Amino acid sequence: MIARRDGANGAIFLLDLDDFKGVNDTYGHLAGDAVLVDFAKRLEAVSRSTDTLCRFGGDEFLYLAEGLADVSEVDDIAKRLLAALAAPFMVVGRRYSQKVSIGVAFWDGTESNIDGFLRDADIALYEAKRRGNARYVIFTRSMGVQVANRFELTRELRESLGSGELSVQYQPIVDLDTTAIVGFESLTRWQHPARGWIEPELFIPLAEESDLILEIGTFALREAIREASSWHSSDPTVSAPFVTVNMSARQFLNPAFITLIEENLTREHLAPERLVIEITEGVALLDIAETMHVVNHLRRLNVDIALDDFDTGYSSFSYLTSLNPRIVKIDKSLVNPEQENSKSDTLLEAIISLGAKLNMTMIAEGIETTGKLSHLRSLGCDWGQGFLFSPAIAAGDVAALLASDVAARIAMRDGDPGLANE
Repeated sequence: MIARRDGANGAIFLLDLDDFKGVNDTYGHLAGDAVLVDFAKRLEAVSRSTDTLCRFGGDEFLYLAEGLADVSEVDDIAKRLLAALAAPFMVVGRRYSQKVSIGVAFWDGTESNIDGFLRDADIALYEAKRRGNARYVIFTRSMGVQVANRFELTRELRESLGSGELSVQYQPIVDLDTTAIVGFESLTRWQHPARGWIEPELFIPLAEESDLILEIGTFALREAIREASSWHSSDPTVSAPFVTVNMSARQFLNPAFITLIEENLTREHLAPERLVIEITEGVALLDIAETMHVVNHLRRLNVDIALDDFDTGYSSFSYLTSLNPRIVKIDKSLVNPEQENSKSDTLLEAIISLGAKLNMTMIAEGIETTGKLSHLRSLGCDWGQGFLFSPAIAAGDVAALLASDVAARIAMRDGDPGLANE
């Protein structure tokens, strides 16, 4: 319960350290505790004698300021709290920059119901994280239902990690010439107990706005490696299928990422060449130097890289040779353009030809018809995925799909066996 003096203005500041999990994962919990102690001392140094400071839990702190003249003082206090982290911390003998996000709830002397202020500060903190780390946001009613709904869904997403609501499904990647399954793309899915299936386009951005993306990425990687270790090809002369896992920038550039891969590959006894890490152009461009460092480390482990959503960015060609991915995934917007014409087809053909000349395997996404399959074959595209072959399926259904005749299933669906095997 928050106490206040009648007729006085006040504010709650909820502070949360940005990406603090990376400190614990990289340097250990003792180092993380040392950062928290140092952070608390810095806050005390800039606190007013009339204010209250406490650790709220984990890496969150609560700062209560009473007796404010007006809301303008909130800005002064918030800026002072942010500035407390301007100087780097010393972590195991190394300088470490740590930032903080702050959510603020202000009340004036006429406010009679302050029970929801802590909730409001939490919503404002969420909004600060969404806009980008190292900033503060003051709660306003105009944030409205949309912000509250996003906040609530994020809270439920956090709870889903421990309740078994998240799962990983797998969409096959096939050789377009033979329709043999060569691999699977892993896709994280969320089945909410009340809302039903929630689209990744909704919950993944929410996760990326918080540390949840690190936990979800770890979950997806662990599950994909574990499942792939049980896959076997029905043809003894064909290699067992690989699995691809899409990584966000925060996961890919996390200092603990390589160790995480090594530990899971070793535990599940999966050959490194059967794991492919997918990154988008946006991930690569966030920090090209660090990206190349991680890519080179993965290559030394024999883990391959795939460039996802190729041709959705404006700099793809510039960085294609630098990244030199084994696999390039052609975005479905190019495979199935809204208005098909000779120019779009020429571009598709040029990209496939470029991949061949650079010795990269090209995967066409979003193949839905046998006509599109035939066309991609004629252009020399290597592999593909899409509803024509199969939607994403549960892990328990992968073995049956591997044992099935994909070409026969395509022919039966389309009613023209010649198209599936031409």
